[in-house]
Amino acid sequence: MEFAPGGTAFRALEATEYGLGDRGEMLQAIGQAVAALHRVSGVGKRQFWPKPFLTRIFDRAQAVRSGQIQLPRHHKFLGLCALLHRLGRVARGQSFDAAVEHGDLHLRNILIGAETTSFIDFSNHKGIFPQRDLATIWLANCPDHLAQEGRARLWAGGKGRLGSVRKRLWGRSGE
Repeated sequence: MEFAPGGTAFRALEATEYGLGDRGEMLQAIGQAVAALHRVSGVGKRQFWPKPFLTRIFDRAQAVRSGQIQLPRHHKFLGLCALLHRLGRVARGQSFDAAVEHGDLHLRNILIGAETTSFIDFSNHKGIFPQRDLATIWLANCPDHLAQEGRARLWAGGKGRLGSVRKRLWGRSGE
């Protein structure tokens, strides 16, 4: 095992709030490192079959509806579940670039050194959906209350409105 130099990406981003570095550049560097991680661990093209994911989403939605899981904004969560089902149906059979998942990707598991960026604490060597890493890092580090106000429409291949997302995520207004 080797020593991974550097501090956490969390700390590096926190430092930008005090004028130590540029937040945009830091976020770009983190994004490039995550992209490079998934590129070097690529396992080729695969087709997306959403049934196992949609089953988990359905089960969680049922648990919220029945009161087994208590959420402060349960209607918002159920709307997200419905959106994910619509997106899953649209994505069914689509080709994607598979890669080894980190499994627990958040800013404290990314070490930024002077010359290298390292990832620590891998927890899912069998997963092939790098998109889950992106969702995990977003959920762990971009809570809804920190997002800017305003909404942008989310469209899938021009087929119609599937829901809405925060403008900040896309950096532009809806179509």
